[in-house]
Amino acid sequence: KNLLRNPSGGIGYHLAASYSMRGAWAPFRRALAELLRARVADPGSATLVIVGPSGGYCLDPAFVGGFRKVVAIDIDPLALRIFRFRFRRPARAIETRCEDFFATVDRHAHEAAGKERRVYLFSNLLGQLEFLYAGELRAEIDRKLHKFFESAPEWISFHDRLTTDEALFRNPRRPVVLGPFERRPDSVELARAW
Repeated sequence: KNLLRNPSGGIGYHLAASYSMRGAWAPFRRALAELLRARVADPGSATLVIVGPSGGYCLDPAFVGGFRKVVAIDIDPLALRIFRFRFRRPARAIETRCEDFFATVDRHAHEAAGKERRVYLFSNLLGQLEFLYAGELRAEIDRKLHKFFESAPEWISFHDRLTTDEALFRNPRRPVVLGPFERRPDSVELARAW
């Protein structure tokens, strides 16, 4: 994959996001931080696993820093370096994994079912699956994600206005934070719903 230019990011995204996060994105970031804090009880007892954090441009350092440990998983090595730099304080244990979460989702399902409390945060990613995968590979990922969502007791997904349905265009300053659901949808349902 071309990490400098790809459908879900690349160097252009990092430059734009770095520039926009304190300006145009600020209302979204504040509202998202408030909603995420309301969704997670006692974060200090859990590991936060962020899938696709990029540089963490949408995430509030106080929210991320409230967890016992943070694991950031992204396919973009530059994104992980930026993430580690941005979240170096507060000094919590931060582990970065440069990998395709969807290629290793079986391992993550096993980890999610373990004894350690893990909160999975899909950071503006599930709505991008259609841009990243196609055909039989996409169908296989959808099947594996369905199993993952059944095994992960705590997960949250948020999306920006570009990867959500039309309803958010009417109020682009309010993020949509969804999950956990009573019935765990598969990723196709998630992508279509958002």
